Amino acid sequence: MNDWFKERGIGQEQVAATLNVSVSTVSRIVNYKRDLSMRRAMILHTEYGIPFDVMYPSQLNEGEGVFVR
Repeated sequence: MNDWFKERGIGQEQVAATLNVSVSTVSRIVNYKRDLSMRRAMILHTEYGIPFDVMYPSQLNEGEGVFVR
């Protein structure tokens, strides 16, 4: 997820402001060291267009296409 934001020039400070959390929290989220709530995932998807499979890569298995969190 961190690479996805970097490739688009979106800094962690901007994401932190969007989610109303600290930069250190964003760092843990984008490096998959902290779980991302569905509410926050929806905000990131709406604001930045980040795909859900980028936010939840281990939750999606090939061929399933649907996941529940």
